[in-house]
Amino acid sequence: MSKYILISIFLLSSFLGYSQTASVSGVIKTYTGTAIPNTKVTLKGSDFEQNVQTDATGTYLFTEIPTGSTYTLEMERSDESLNGVSTLDMVQILQSIIALPSLETSAEMLAADVDQSGTVSVRDAWLMRQVILGFQATFEAPNWRFVAIDYSYPDAITPQSITLTQDIDNLNFIGVKAGDVSGSARF
Repeated sequence: MSKYILISIFLLSSFLGYSQTASVSGVIKTYTGTAIPNTKVTLKGSDFEQNVQTDATGTYLFTEIPTGSTYTLEMERSDESLNGVSTLDMVQILQSIIALPSLETSAEMLAADVDQSGTVSVRDAWLMRQVILGFQATFEAPNWRFVAIDYSYPDAITPQSITLTQDIDNLNFIGVKAGDVSGSARF
């Protein structure tokens, strides 16, 4: 009898050891503090992938994720190229190029770097002009970039990597719309 109890305890502990799960949650907002809804958030592991959409408050939540593995978190949003992009944004970029203080935060500089070259240049203003005037329908790079709250321009944008051992709350991000230096994109 004790032999069967020992085997049952072993099987139960093995099952519980492998069935440990956790959750990951956070909020995605613009650098001006506006929640970004309807953003696809993907959590990927070696043999795990799950997608969710942010809600109206920009919140995302993954549940029942196996622990003990490393995952990457990626975000994606489709939007009109001109959403939030205006000649005011282009003027701010040009002012920063001639050394007038118009871009103050890493998020503003990331928005101004339309071609994702790692520098804000005349080419960025020219690409914005092409889209504003309708000569080009979209930017060459993705419309949205998502970075950690402590992002420092011009660091490379890489997916967030996490090793999940317990619940992670408040894994928050900033969404930056290409060309929208003033932060005026609408949702």
